[in-house]
Parts: sequence; structure tokens; C-alpha cells
Amino acid sequence: MRAIEDGRYELSMKERLKTVQPEKASLTETNQNAGAGELNILLHSNIRQLYHRKVGELESVPTGPDAMEAINFIRSMIEIVVLRPKVPEKGLDL
Repeated sequence: MRAIEDGRYELSMKERLKTVQPEKASLTETNQNAGAGELNILLHSNIRQLYHRKVGELESVPTGPDAMEAINFIRSMIEIVVLRPKVPEKGLDL
């Protein structure tokens, strides 16, 4: 659109739009028809260990003048923390 607004319209753009418009319509329809139950999210098999390691790395947060900004940014990314009892041992699991 910006090219057209800037006066750089070409006939090849019109032809390209003709080919992508049906694709856009198909994708829009597919998106609208997808039910919430049909959403499949694949997670890496080691996501728990990766998350645990990344949280552990937070201990190395900067200590200089940007420390508070970094801490607040990290806090803004944490939506919920769930602690579960370790079974059969004692302690908590993150």
C-alpha cells in the first residue's frame, strides 16, 4: 500500500494482489473456523528443564544502575508461579 501511496504503482502489483487475495480469504476463513479445542501446541520435551535453568540464570541480573529496570522487566514476564509438593520426597517443585 505504501508503494501505491508513494506513486510507485506497477501493473505487476495488481497481478500479485489478484493471486494473494484468495489466499488471504482462505486463511481468514480457516482462522475464523478454528475452534479453541482444535488448537494444538507442541512444546519441546525438555521445556521444564529449560525453564528451570532460565529461572536459575536470573540470579545473574545486573547490579548496576539498570538493575531495577531489569528486575521490573523480568517481573512483568512472570504471570504465575506454581509450587507443588515433591512426591514422595519433601520440598517443593517449581
